[in-house]
Amino acid sequence: MVRRLSILVFGVVGIIGVAACAPTSTPRIRVAHDLGCSADDTTIVRIDERRWRVTGCGRTAIYLCTYPVRDCWREGEIQTD
Repeated sequence: MVRRLSILVFGVVGIIGVAACAPTSTPRIRVAHDLGCSADDTTIVRIDERRWRVTGCGRTAIYLCTYPVRDCWREGEIQTD
């Protein structure tokens, strides 16, 4: 009984861990695409609770994101560095 419970707990924790990471990757990939980069080529700086500055491939944009980060929208135009 204890073994089944521990397997169940570890399974639930694993699913939560994957779900927690997944939402942050999708907006980052979408944002990187906006800048014409891969996600690995971007730098992200938090401006305030929901706004982020993303720089990559010689371009910069500000994004407003839900909290926790599940989706993001660009504020204004993309700037060339």
